[in-house]
Parts: sequence; structure tokens; C-alpha cells
Amino acid sequence: MTDITSDSDETGPDDTSAALERFIQHAEKLPTLPTVINKLIDAVNEPDVSAEELGSLLQSDSTLSARLLKVANSVFYGMSGNVTTVTRAVIVLGYKTIRSLALAIWTQSFRDRVRSSWEQDAQERMFTHSLTAAVAASLVAPRVGAPELKEDCFLAGLLHDIGRVALISETGEWYRDAVMDRAFKQRNPIELEREAWGFDHAELGARLLESFHLPAIHIEATAGHHRPVEDPMAEPARACVVVANNLVKGLNLSFYDGPAVPPPRPPAHRDWPRLRPRPAGPGHRVCRGRPAAPLGAALAALLASLPLFWYIVPWTGRRKAWPSSSSITCVTCRRWPPTANRSSSR
Repeated sequence: MTDITSDSDETGPDDTSAALERFIQHAEKLPTLPTVINKLIDAVNEPDVSAEELGSLLQSDSTLSARLLKVANSVFYGMSGNVTTVTRAVIVLGYKTIRSLALAIWTQSFRDRVRSSWEQDAQERMFTHSLTAAVAASLVAPRVGAPELKEDCFLAGLLHDIGRVALISETGEWYRDAVMDRAFKQRNPIELEREAWGFDHAELGARLLESFHLPAIHIEATAGHHRPVEDPMAEPARACVVVANNLVKGLNLSFYDGPAVPPPRPPAHRDWPRLRPRPAGPGHRVCRGRPAAPLGAALAALLASLPLFWYIVPWTGRRKAWPSSSSITCVTCRRWPPTANRSSSR
């Protein structure tokens, strides 16, 4: 592998950009989009593209077409056996869903290019993390007053860690030695990535999405998914990805066990979900007999019904994805089982 580590402690914006350019120039295994998906992204960005044009484009990839037809005929869409053409599948699923599904299938292909058992496991965990974060981000979108961004939030969550996937693909087990082994010793992996290359995976991911011609909303969400959001209403997609990343980490579906990203600061309106537990104290109603993380429970329930999850994630990966019931804690006191019921807490 070509030596593409950083030669100095590069921290400024210009130094980061130079380090990124040097890495990309010498890299040999960075993710590249297939021609059909590249054309699909460009076509979806066009306001006057028709379903017939997208269907004709997708038919050139038999594997992708078969996956789309399988999803469109699932019980989830109520069209079992009635969708027989790719054009009809485009109409049933929608343009942005087609784009998200195509990119999800593409990210799954990273596991076919691994060089070791550690890299195989790492890419499988990254795929499960990314797909679960995508569903979580789409669930959070209506809670920040942006239901029209559900599909965009799904794609932003799906691709938010594409930079880390790229680093693992390019460096293999060297990433484990330089970052992960040290991250488990209470070091922030973001800092370790910057020490090693002069940039972090969020910055690399944003540069890759920019080269894929994806909309700015996805690029900004990827670039800032490790930074807290001061105003979720001003940056709804990035806020959803930040919250989703924390939720998925709480479900033990993260790539590492380091500190979580601070969630967005909730604005002063009742539609935003409570993100922080209440402190326990005398006279404080700390437990109502409910399991913790209601949004996480909803996420698990929704995953079970989404064809995108069941048709893409292999069974072996799904079995590892679910936390045991013993890991579910009270939403406020963080204990299991809940020690008080609704009547005793009044």
C-alpha cells in the first residue's frame, strides 16, 4: 500500500484540504460509483426527469433492477406481484427512494473487496450501523418539523460514515492499529485520524459525496455529523443525522465504544423529542415503568417492517443487530427493570 499518512500536524483548513488532496491522489481503493448509479444521481437531480427515463437507465443493471422489483413487490408497499416493470417500480417507490436503495446496494458491495477477517467484520459493522442510522434519521425528521426531508435524511444517514468506510478500504488493518486500538484507550478516533492523515473521516466523506454530485444537504450532514447542532430548525438534515448517530450508538450498533456526539440542543417547542435524561433526586418522578429510548424502540419496530433492511442486510448481520432485552433501561433512571410503575410514581 502506498504511504499516504500525514507528514506533519496539519490542523488548518488549507492544510486539511492539502492532506485530503494528497490522500485521494495516492489512494488505490477509494469507493467509486458505478456508471449507472452515477447517472441515476444526476438524473434524480434533474427536475424534469420522467419515470420512463429512470426505468430505462436502471434496466442496464440487471442486479439493481431485480432488487428494485423485489422491494416494490413487498408487502410494505401493498403491491405484491403487481409490479412487473422497472418503470412501474420507480413510480411505486419514488425517485429519491430509488436513489437511496441503489446507494445502499452499492455500499453493501464494499464487503466483497476485503483483505482480512478484521476488515470483513469492520465493513459489515459499518454497513449495519449506516443503514440503521439512515432509518433513525428518517424517523427523527418529522420531529424537527421537516417530514418532507425524510428521504433526504435517510440518504444522509446512510452515507454519513462513507469516509470511514473509505479509510478502512484503503488502509485495511493499518486503520485498526493506528486508530481503533488506541481509540479503545479513551482516545477520540477523530483526533487520531487527524494525527495520522491530517483530516478525519467526516471531511473525507464530504469530499467523496461532493465528487459524486450529491446535493449539498447530504454533503453538509456528512461533514458535520460529529459536531453538535445549535439550531436544529436551521439544519434539520444534519440535526437528524447527529441524533440518529447517537441513537444507533445507544443500541450498541456503533463501530467503536468511544464518547457519543452531543445531541442537538432542543429548541423551545414541544414537538422536539426530549434528548436528555432528567436527574434523579428527592421528590423527583424518575421512573414510570417504561423502557428507555422510546425512539430507539420505534426504530427497532420499524426496521422489522422495512423491506430495505430485510432485503439488503444478510441474516447473519441482522442477528447481531438487536440489543437483548436486558440491555434496555428506564428512560430516566437508566435501570432495568424499571423500579416503579405509573401509579406508585404519582
